Amino acid sequence: MVDLGFNIPRIKWAQSASEVFISKLAERKDIKRFSNRPVSEIRKYLLFAGRGIYLVGLDQHVGFVLVDSNKMSFIHPSYYYPEKGVMSETLNSENPFKHSKYRVIGKLFSDKMVINWMNKTAY
Repeated sequence: MVDLGFNIPRIKWAQSASEVFISKLAERKDIKRFSNRPVSEIRKYLLFAGRGIYLVGLDQHVGFVLVDSNKMSFIHPSYYYPEKGVMSETLNSENPFKHSKYRVIGKLFSDKMVINWMNKTAY
């Protein structure tokens, strides 16, 4: 399966824990795990890590965090209200990001990821 030009095994990854595919897409140095930590601590980490798109694995959900300066958005298919579709919310909204006990975050679009994309390398 090819999504946005990334040659990924979508079905296989959809059946795995989010940490599995985050570790395949993000560089090891760009992956951070948080267990039972407040959103404020994660926000500080993301501010330090800088602008970008982060893939986020939660207790029972996945999504993206977009960091643009001090503004951060959790972008995900609505978990609590599926009829709403994809949503963009603050990290501290009433959403799975806020309520999860475990979060794994990987920054996307490292040099390696972009090179794999350009070369159409399969993951």
